[in-house]
Amino acid sequence: MILYEIFSKYTTSILSTISILIGSLVGSYCSWIIAKKTNCESIKEQYRILEENRKYDLYHRNKNIAISANIVRLDIANSIFQSIRFCSNYKEKREINYYSIPSTKDYSLHVASLSQKYSIKELSYIYQLYGIIDRLNYITIGYERYEESVIVDAYTSLLRKIYGDNYNIVIDLDDKQLSYKDLYNNNLILEGYKKVLSILDEICNIEEININIVSDDFER
Repeated sequence: MILYEIFSKYTTSILSTISILIGSLVGSYCSWIIAKKTNCESIKEQYRILEENRKYDLYHRNKNIAISANIVRLDIANSIFQSIRFCSNYKEKREINYYSIPSTKDYSLHVASLSQKYSIKELSYIYQLYGIIDRLNYITIGYERYEESVIVDAYTSLLRKIYGDNYNIVIDLDDKQLSYKDLYNNNLILEGYKKVLSILDEICNIEEININIVSDDFER
């Protein structure tokens, strides 16, 4: 009887306390679930941002390498084509025009950006060509001050550097029918420069592909 009275008296309080405890437990559990979900989403978002940053850096690295490789390839191709044209005209006693070879002034930066693609020795080959191009441009800009033999030697020196004793054969080629690949994909060019120009061509093609792949990922 006494127990019944006690139970009856405190039933409401007990139930309220139990309800509060259950409510607290449920609330805590829900808060934990929400916090866990929020943390997971936050971690996923951080990983997504890191991945986007990685793709962004890769895109610009590939783009910069591709730009530098294309600039160097264009400079070298122009120098070879123009040298062939000049030497051929001189040999056949045709009209000669003294034009400087268009080339980038900050070529050292572009060559340096290709350092991961070439050995030190191979990079030196490219620098040597730019040295000849600079000398050639210096002479052709002020060609009135030089004897004809000096100017001719400046042009032939570039071809001799790349093709060795075969430069005389190269002079007889029709530069209008030649592609960049034709300049190195032959048995006339010296082996060192054949490798350098071939790698340069590969860099341009591969980096362009990489840029397109990363660019497509951005669009998705």
